[in-house]
Amino acid sequence: MGTMNWPDADLRADFLTDNLSALGASAVTIERVRAARSAEIVEIEAGIEVVQIGGRVLGAPADDWGLDRTCRVGGRAPIVVFGLGTGDTVRSVRRASDAPVVVYEPDPSVARAVLEHGPTDLGDTDLVCSLDELSQLWSGLAQDEVGATFVRTPGYPERFPIEHSALEAKLSELVDRSGHRVGAGSGDQPGPLVGHQLDAPAAVGPQPLHARPEDTAADGQVKQHQRADEHRDNQQQCHEQPRDA
Repeated sequence: MGTMNWPDADLRADFLTDNLSALGASAVTIERVRAARSAEIVEIEAGIEVVQIGGRVLGAPADDWGLDRTCRVGGRAPIVVFGLGTGDTVRSVRRASDAPVVVYEPDPSVARAVLEHGPTDLGDTDLVCSLDELSQLWSGLAQDEVGATFVRTPGYPERFPIEHSALEAKLSELVDRSGHRVGAGSGDQPGPLVGHQLDAPAAVGPQPLHARPEDTAADGQVKQHQRADEHRDNQQQCHEQPRDA
């Protein structure tokens, strides 16, 4: 595991400004991110970067198949991602769905580290660092939808349990306010926040990568390596993306 090389100070400042603007960050989020010290980004395998805080790894490659299934079940309901990580989970969500996406990052130091590290390719995504901001955005995100899909970036529930609980409570409140009560969980998964949609796993974050039931164990291992390769390719493309003039 190695610490990543950083761009020079002027380039980091430009990346941070451009990325905060692209993610529609409010004045509150911008102030919090700029005031924070950057968290540490490390390389756990060749080409695979994660954030490391207090011995915890945040943003390891997610279960893309589980994400795809969860996002499709949620339809056009807003997707709330708990934790920016290195952006891998958010990119997977964006590939799986065209529903509105908002990222709640409880630690501004993570956002600063990632957003000043290089250009992002997170698409039409909103970033907030407070639940008050999420409340203010909600009516524009939800529009006529009466539910939400809750996705956890790997490592975040374990590192930020209080913030995780607070976000779940806030989402329940927002969904209830929009006119429908949150459904109950199914199986061994936490309760999903998918409003009137079918009960489906809404948390794909901290769980290990799983093969589909019909896959063999060997197939499952192959799929894990394929997801890691895709993650590595995404990050290489992101860093190679030229900055706008």
